[in-house]
Amino acid sequence: MDTQIPKAVVAIYWPTTDGNDIKLARRLRLLTDVLSDRLRVKVREEMGDAYGWHAGCESGETYPGYGYIFASTVVAPEKTEAVQQAILAAAEDLQKNGVTDDELTRAKLPVLTALRESARTNGYWLGRVLDRAQEKPELLDWCRTRYSDNEAITKAELDALAKQYFVPTRVCRVVSRPAAPAASAPVPAK
Repeated sequence: MDTQIPKAVVAIYWPTTDGNDIKLARRLRLLTDVLSDRLRVKVREEMGDAYGWHAGCESGETYPGYGYIFASTVVAPEKTEAVQQAILAAAEDLQKNGVTDDELTRAKLPVLTALRESARTNGYWLGRVLDRAQEKPELLDWCRTRYSDNEAITKAELDALAKQYFVPTRVCRVVSRPAAPAASAPVPAK
């Protein structure tokens, strides 16, 4: 990439599924929160290599079966391989060993707090529920179950999803580095 900024972007994607199964989508989001916390510790705190760290889960409704979990960050170009390996190792460890009880609690508590707080705002009810309720009536049921369902998510459910989706052979890596500077042409003698 032609840029003056001496930073690279690393993004890793694992395919999942669409968001039409709300219970599954909620569990994938919580699994992503666990991955994000692991990466925060490994990449940002231990390696000290990340600026603008982000992990997320996209489970849209437009394309049936299409969704993904991703992790992305900005790093020094010479550290892209080490950061990729750290991200892949975190996902592989989740796939092989699952989520700890502590990780589940740390991921779940902020979600439950945010759900309680948003339920007291007009923005949630008008913008997230009522705005699309006529075209997607299941949103009314989704809002009724969002707290209890998120609260009920178990370690076993997240472990099963990690095994299913963090498959090393199904990963997509995207790395964008700045272009190498062009070699200087010799100055002709006068």
